[in-house]
Amino acid sequence: MAHHVMKHINPDGALMKLALSLFAFSDRVLIFSPYVTIKSNNSSLIFHIQNTYAEVTWKYLVYKYGYYQAIIRFNNLIQCLLAATDTVSRSQNVQIHTNDMESLLEQTEISLVLVGID
Repeated sequence: MAHHVMKHINPDGALMKLALSLFAFSDRVLIFSPYVTIKSNNSSLIFHIQNTYAEVTWKYLVYKYGYYQAIIRFNNLIQCLLAATDTVSRSQNVQIHTNDMESLLEQTEISLVLVGID
């Protein structure tokens, strides 16, 4: 999965900083920690900030690479962010499954010990 994310990474440091800023204001960023809740009283403000970062990112790409390359690089950036979100989501699900299995194993061991005592 990490390979899927890495193939979309652009070595342009400024672009990656813009991408991280854009990603930080995504409403799907909570996938990184299901235990943290963020109360958003003004979702239109977050949407505006997200749009501003997207526009700045686009203008930077057009300025540095031209329209054709900007389209390709912006597309790669979006694919990278989606792949990263998917990878983190899957890894969290694996950890949740592992925790569930460990809990089930502990409960089974306790049940077997209790049955052995009777």
